[in-house]
Amino acid sequence: MEALYSALEGEISAFVRHVQQCRQGFDLRSLYHVLLLVLPRSPSGQVESWQHLQRLVQRWPGSSSRNVASYVGWLASYLQHLSMLKERFDTRVVVPLCENLYKHEEPAAHPTWRSLPTSIPRLAAQLFAHRRNWGLLLQGGPLSERVFSPQSLRDLRGFADVGPFVKVLRLVPDVFHQSLAAADLAQQWVRLHRSRYSLSLPPSPSMPQRPPVWGRAGLAPNTPQPPPYGRTPQQPGSHRGLPDLSVPLQPLGTGGSVGVLRARLRESREELLALLHRGERAAALRAQVHHVTRRIRVLRLQQWGEGTELAGPQQSPGTGAGGRWHQTALAEELQKTLELEEYHHSILEADWLLELEVRPILIRRIDAVQQRCQHLERMLRGQALPTTQRAHLGSKTATTPAPGQA
Repeated sequence: MEALYSALEGEISAFVRHVQQCRQGFDLRSLYHVLLLVLPRSPSGQVESWQHLQRLVQRWPGSSSRNVASYVGWLASYLQHLSMLKERFDTRVVVPLCENLYKHEEPAAHPTWRSLPTSIPRLAAQLFAHRRNWGLLLQGGPLSERVFSPQSLRDLRGFADVGPFVKVLRLVPDVFHQSLAAADLAQQWVRLHRSRYSLSLPPSPSMPQRPPVWGRAGLAPNTPQPPPYGRTPQQPGSHRGLPDLSVPLQPLGTGGSVGVLRARLRESREELLALLHRGERAAALRAQVHHVTRRIRVLRLQQWGEGTELAGPQQSPGTGAGGRWHQTALAEELQKTLELEEYHHSILEADWLLELEVRPILIRRIDAVQQRCQHLERMLRGQALPTTQRAHLGSKTATTPAPGQA
């Protein structure tokens, strides 16, 4: 059990470090400037979601919008990266917690716990509340105010006139708050379980922080593993963001433009691979739902069999009070296991339904990125062709005599 505790703590620590790095590297003022530039082009006078922001930028013709379009394209990649982080956290932390460390704690049965402020069921409920809001923030559509954490309002201090696009401006900071809150609750869960149910001592602070390799607890067979914490998409422009967004981007010339196009194509292909991986999540969740459903069916059959034995007469002369007590304990343990599986089923089913809800949005996003890749490939072919033709024409002119000199 100690190996599982250490592995979970290592995974949570790695996740927190990565989110903190993302948080420190995200320039909220750049997003603020982009929203100020795009807002006048919104017929409603508002920017309601980041997908609404994408649509407004797509309808903005002319070279003056290229910087803004580049930033919004990067923002889509960044949000996809944050979605992949959530998927990994769910697979590597939340599922093992539910499968291995969930306990139906009853304070009445443990008098020493009555005065304690928390319990594992309470921590689990708080964790899943943050986790659901975290998922809703990343789905892309209009957002309700109740999804946001009050903490993200503090990140907007110093920004004026944010009312028409406040939800979009709060989106990424709130994802950071929700994810870190979920990680903190998961850490509390591990510590609480260790303190109450483990006989071994917690690891020494001097022990290495690298988590050991551990299994795919709680996952259905053939479920794809989430990607590791990869490279965070870098913001376009300088490290300070986009200070010159109002300056139109000059058309690409022949010098160095091929390298820029190749870099954009590489980033677009990486985003497309991430989106295709996300597209497989609905099928993976569906398989897990069916897997847990079968386990629940088997447990209910076992429970029915145990109930029949308890209700029936004692046929064996050697079956006394001790045997009766043993059967009752088995029935209670079976009931707790069944309740845990039903709880796990409700979590997976909610995630599956959420994936089905956002699937049309995901498909449109995949189509848009595929079209962008095709467009960049055509531009690369168009950039390379004139250079070859010019070289060919230059050599032909050098070897062909002028009229009258033949």
